[in-house]
Amino acid sequence: MTPADGTTPTSARQAARAQLTALLAAGGRSGEAAGVLSVDRQGQPRLVTTPPLARASMTPRPWNHNPVKRLGAALKRRLFGARGRIAVAHNAEPPAGPSPWRAAGRVRRALLMLLILSQTVLATYLMTAILPYGGRSGLGLEVRLEPVKVPHWVRGVETASLVDWPRHAQGLSHSLAITALGGSVATPKKCITAE
Repeated sequence: MTPADGTTPTSARQAARAQLTALLAAGGRSGEAAGVLSVDRQGQPRLVTTPPLARASMTPRPWNHNPVKRLGAALKRRLFGARGRIAVAHNAEPPAGPSPWRAAGRVRRALLMLLILSQTVLATYLMTAILPYGGRSGLGLEVRLEPVKVPHWVRGVETASLVDWPRHAQGLSHSLAITALGGSVATPKKCITAE
């Protein structure tokens, strides 16, 4: 695909390189001598816009929870050095001395631990002030049984029957299906007969 002016992308790149070289030459210095131009992997000149990368492993070391092993590893690093732990590029120089971010990390961890401990002590002190007996009786936990009257209603046996109606046979009764409303009063033991 060619642009509207008829130039190919390759010729446009070559024209841009030629223009950049001419501008640098007009300033009285060559691009490679000024550190502005470099050659990439394909052998093409490129404009240097960023510093060279010095890559190292970004994977963090797993945290060891055993303090004896941590002490042993620290002594080993102190005595024999930290060989083989970080793979850096061949042209990059390792930093001289301890890294400043490690010291900042130690300070932050110590400050965080101090804040946690001080909050714990303060909260414990304030809680003992409001607990009964000043927090001296088994963490202030006491079990007491208080007598309480709770009204409740128990459903009994409900029965009803027709014992007398017009033109019924003597001694005959008819049972009815009923239910009592919750919370209703009980009937007397003699029953209720109504007309």
